[in-house]
Amino acid sequence: MEVWPKRSCAPPPMISSDKRTSPKTMTDPVIPPVDNPPPAAPSPPPLGRLAPPRPNGLTPDFSKVPAPFQSRIAMTVSCTDADDLPRVANAGEVIDHPSGQVQVMHNGVLVEEGCYYGVVSGEIIRCLRGIHEPQEEVVFSAIMKRLAETGPTDRPPTMIELGSFWAYYSLWFLNNFPNGNSICLEPDAHHLAVGRRNFSINGRTGTFINAAIGVGGGSIRGFVTETNPNPIDLPSHDLDSLLETCKIDNVDVLLSDIQGGEVPLLIRASERLRQGAVRFLVVSTHDLWITGSATTHQQVLDILLWSGAHIIAEHSVSESYSGDGLIVASFDPRDKDMTVQLSHNRSRDSLFGEWEPRAESYRLQLHEAKEKLERLESLLPLRIRRKFLNVWNALKN
Repeated sequence: MEVWPKRSCAPPPMISSDKRTSPKTMTDPVIPPVDNPPPAAPSPPPLGRLAPPRPNGLTPDFSKVPAPFQSRIAMTVSCTDADDLPRVANAGEVIDHPSGQVQVMHNGVLVEEGCYYGVVSGEIIRCLRGIHEPQEEVVFSAIMKRLAETGPTDRPPTMIELGSFWAYYSLWFLNNFPNGNSICLEPDAHHLAVGRRNFSINGRTGTFINAAIGVGGGSIRGFVTETNPNPIDLPSHDLDSLLETCKIDNVDVLLSDIQGGEVPLLIRASERLRQGAVRFLVVSTHDLWITGSATTHQQVLDILLWSGAHIIAEHSVSESYSGDGLIVASFDPRDKDMTVQLSHNRSRDSLFGEWEPRAESYRLQLHEAKEKLERLESLLPLRIRRKFLNVWNALKN
């Protein structure tokens, strides 16, 4: 989930493809067209007219919401995908608890009030009566139902949440499978503590790991988290090292929301995925502003299809009512019949807006860079200019 605005981080793009139903092939890595940072994300879309209230879609109260975030709330609340999910009686309400004020999610899970991006998510949860990401949550609910029907009988079910933050999906999993094994990995120590407190509020136990996604068994130097501007060193894990560390062979649900690291993670995990180590995979894909690549969503789809996945549901970043793209897949033949239909937002109404203005910004950047290059070239002596052109042409080819 993204709220406005969002910090930028940029792992290098690796694969470019848009094959939603392609055979199991991967395209060659490509070099990005420019090394300049992407243009700033556009301003939030205008608020417009609020959608009419529904039983599970209340009218937002903007009295405590800063103006730039109001359209973000209205956009998410307008999505009806999760309206039919069952709700506890007081879903969405803020209530007293021995640990302080907590908000009730649709399934009765309790979370600290404001623990996940403050009033923005809090108001969405109130309006949607315990839902914060309607597209993703309706698919996650279907996964929980399928797992209850056909889950493992010889061991407790296991879920890993990468980028766990408030650990809500892990708590939902444990709400359905109280004897389940929950592993939460989060690089931000403050966010990890939020997840621990939410576990405590609900009387749940799990394994919490303060680490980042990277080379398994390695470390990342100078990592900057969302709540700490000071670079820190963190241990790093990939799927292989995480399974080895936690001494598990099979994962029933792997959820990844790792802010731009999804492509490297899945490339390293592709063999494990092919072998069936993961049954259900839920991946949040992220915008160019975060990943540095305009095709992260398509790259992830390509990798998953190549790894033998059956796609259960997906929508791109610009089709999201929240902010992230979503891909939900299974690597178990029993789930070949499983699909979940989702609504799709219009790109002009989405968090990051339409692509055409951003593409035009890139075109202008390239034009400006070309003009600068030509001016520099004209200042060089002819002999050096020829060598420069030879090098430049070699690079282009």
